[in-house]
Amino acid sequence: MLLSRTLNSYLMRHRTKINLLVCLSSGNANKSFALVGFSASAPPRVKEDIIDQRKKHLRLLEEIKQHDLPWAIGNCAEAETFAHMDSIGRQLPVAVNDLHGMIAVTLTLDLKDQSPVGPCAQCSELIYKLQSQLSCAIFNLAPVKGDNGEP
Repeated sequence: MLLSRTLNSYLMRHRTKINLLVCLSSGNANKSFALVGFSASAPPRVKEDIIDQRKKHLRLLEEIKQHDLPWAIGNCAEAETFAHMDSIGRQLPVAVNDLHGMIAVTLTLDLKDQSPVGPCAQCSELIYKLQSQLSCAIFNLAPVKGDNGEP
Protein backbone atom coordinates (compact mmCIF):
# COMPACT_ATOMS: atom_id res chain seq x y z
CA MET A 1 0.00 0.00 0.00
CA LEU A 2 2.79 2.42 0.87
CA LEU A 3 4.36 1.89 -2.56
CA SER A 4 1.07 2.71 -4.28
CA ARG A 5 0.53 5.87 -2.26
CA THR A 6 4.11 7.07 -2.69
CA LEU A 7 4.25 6.54 -6.43
CA ASN A 8 0.56 7.01 -7.20
CA SER A 9 0.87 10.22 -9.23
CA TYR A 10 3.74 8.79 -11.28
CA LEU A 11 2.01 5.47 -11.83
CA MET A 12 -1.17 7.23 -12.97
CA ARG A 13 0.84 8.66 -15.90
CA HIS A 14 3.14 5.69 -16.62
CA ARG A 15 2.32 1.98 -16.57
CA THR A 16 5.62 0.90 -15.00
CA LYS A 17 6.75 -2.69 -14.55
CA ILE A 18 9.60 -3.98 -12.40
CA ASN A 19 11.50 -7.19 -13.15
CA LEU A 20 13.58 -9.28 -10.78
CA LEU A 21 16.16 -11.63 -12.28
CA VAL A 22 17.90 -14.05 -9.93
CA CYS A 23 20.75 -16.21 -11.24
CA LEU A 24 22.23 -19.16 -9.38
CA SER A 25 25.47 -20.85 -10.36
CA SER A 26 25.30 -24.63 -10.37
CA GLY A 27 29.11 -24.61 -10.06
CA ASN A 28 28.95 -22.86 -6.68
CA ALA A 29 25.74 -23.05 -4.66
CA ASN A 30 26.85 -19.99 -2.67
CA LYS A 31 27.17 -17.82 -5.78
CA SER A 32 24.05 -16.01 -6.89
CA PHE A 33 23.16 -12.65 -8.41
CA ALA A 34 19.97 -10.63 -8.35
CA LEU A 35 19.12 -7.71 -10.63
CA VAL A 36 16.15 -5.37 -10.69
CA GLY A 37 15.05 -3.59 -13.85
CA PHE A 38 12.24 -1.26 -14.80
CA SER A 39 10.30 -0.73 -17.99
CA ALA A 40 11.45 2.35 -19.88
CA SER A 41 8.82 4.86 -18.78
CA ALA A 42 10.23 8.31 -19.40
CA PRO A 43 9.88 11.24 -21.81
CA PRO A 44 10.34 10.06 -25.43
CA ARG A 45 13.96 11.19 -25.86
CA VAL A 46 15.09 9.68 -22.57
CA LYS A 47 13.15 6.50 -23.34
CA GLU A 48 14.94 6.18 -26.70
CA ASP A 49 18.31 6.55 -24.97
CA ILE A 50 17.38 3.90 -22.40
CA ILE A 51 16.32 1.45 -25.11
CA ASP A 52 19.45 2.19 -27.19
CA GLN A 53 21.63 1.41 -24.16
CA ARG A 54 19.79 -1.87 -23.61
CA LYS A 55 20.32 -2.82 -27.25
CA LYS A 56 24.05 -2.06 -26.96
CA HIS A 57 24.33 -4.37 -23.96
CA LEU A 58 22.08 -7.08 -25.40
CA ARG A 59 22.55 -7.32 -29.17
CA LEU A 60 19.98 -10.11 -29.26
CA LEU A 61 17.28 -7.42 -28.92
CA GLU A 62 18.00 -6.48 -32.56
CA GLU A 63 16.70 -9.94 -33.58
CA ILE A 64 13.42 -9.75 -31.66
CA LYS A 65 10.23 -9.23 -33.68
CA GLN A 66 7.75 -6.43 -32.93
CA HIS A 67 4.82 -8.89 -32.58
CA ASP A 68 2.39 -6.02 -33.39
CA LEU A 69 2.81 -4.64 -29.86
CA PRO A 70 2.49 -0.87 -29.32
CA TRP A 71 5.83 -0.46 -27.49
CA ALA A 72 9.38 -0.52 -28.79
CA ILE A 73 11.50 -3.64 -28.56
CA GLY A 74 13.69 -3.24 -25.48
CA ASN A 75 11.12 -1.18 -23.58
CA CYS A 76 10.18 -3.96 -21.15
CA ALA A 77 11.68 -4.41 -17.71
CA GLU A 78 12.94 -7.86 -18.73
CA ALA A 79 15.11 -6.25 -21.42
CA GLU A 80 16.92 -4.24 -18.76
CA THR A 81 17.71 -7.21 -16.52
CA PHE A 82 18.57 -9.63 -19.33
CA ALA A 83 20.92 -7.02 -20.80
CA HIS A 84 23.21 -7.84 -17.86
CA MET A 85 23.42 -11.61 -18.42
CA ASP A 86 26.92 -11.37 -19.93
CA SER A 87 28.27 -9.43 -16.96
CA ILE A 88 26.76 -12.01 -14.62
CA GLY A 89 28.50 -14.75 -16.59
CA ARG A 90 31.85 -13.00 -16.16
CA GLN A 91 31.37 -12.98 -12.38
CA LEU A 92 30.59 -16.68 -12.09
CA PRO A 93 33.22 -19.34 -11.38
CA VAL A 94 35.37 -20.26 -14.39
CA ALA A 95 33.57 -23.59 -14.76
CA VAL A 96 30.34 -21.78 -15.65
CA ASN A 97 31.54 -18.42 -16.98
CA ASP A 98 29.79 -19.04 -20.30
CA LEU A 99 26.49 -19.34 -18.38
CA HIS A 100 26.31 -23.12 -18.92
CA GLY A 101 25.16 -24.60 -15.66
CA MET A 102 23.45 -21.44 -14.49
CA ILE A 103 19.79 -21.26 -13.58
CA ALA A 104 17.89 -18.00 -13.87
CA VAL A 105 14.50 -17.15 -12.38
CA THR A 106 12.56 -14.07 -13.41
CA LEU A 107 9.40 -12.35 -12.20
CA THR A 108 7.80 -9.14 -13.43
CA LEU A 109 5.33 -7.09 -11.40
CA ASP A 110 3.03 -4.27 -12.42
CA LEU A 111 3.83 -1.53 -9.90
CA LYS A 112 0.42 0.10 -10.14
CA ASP A 113 -1.62 -2.91 -9.07
CA GLN A 114 1.30 -4.83 -7.55
CA SER A 115 0.48 -8.02 -9.41
CA PRO A 116 2.67 -10.44 -11.38
CA VAL A 117 2.57 -10.13 -15.15
CA GLY A 118 3.79 -12.67 -17.64
CA PRO A 119 6.18 -11.84 -20.43
CA CYS A 120 4.81 -10.21 -23.56
CA ALA A 121 5.44 -11.87 -26.93
CA GLN A 122 8.70 -9.89 -27.36
CA CYS A 123 10.02 -10.99 -23.97
CA SER A 124 8.90 -14.59 -24.51
CA GLU A 125 10.90 -14.62 -27.75
CA LEU A 126 13.86 -13.00 -25.95
CA ILE A 127 13.79 -15.60 -23.17
CA TYR A 128 13.60 -18.44 -25.69
CA LYS A 129 16.53 -17.08 -27.70
CA LEU A 130 18.62 -16.38 -24.60
CA GLN A 131 18.09 -19.92 -23.35
CA SER A 132 19.21 -21.29 -26.70
CA GLN A 133 22.17 -18.92 -27.11
CA LEU A 134 23.48 -19.23 -23.55
CA SER A 135 22.42 -22.80 -22.75
CA CYS A 136 20.97 -21.38 -19.57
CA ALA A 137 17.68 -22.44 -17.99
CA ILE A 138 15.40 -19.43 -17.47
CA PHE A 139 12.24 -19.94 -15.43
CA ASN A 140 9.52 -17.32 -15.49
CA LEU A 141 7.33 -17.28 -12.38
CA ALA A 142 4.38 -15.47 -14.00
CA PRO A 143 1.94 -16.66 -16.68
CA VAL A 144 2.81 -16.00 -20.32
CA LYS A 145 0.74 -13.30 -22.06
CA GLY A 146 -1.24 -13.86 -25.23
CA ASP A 147 -0.44 -12.46 -28.67
CA ASN A 148 -1.90 -9.07 -27.80
CA GLY A 149 0.40 -8.67 -24.80
CA GLU A 150 -2.35 -9.37 -22.26
CA PRO A 151 -2.32 -12.34 -19.83
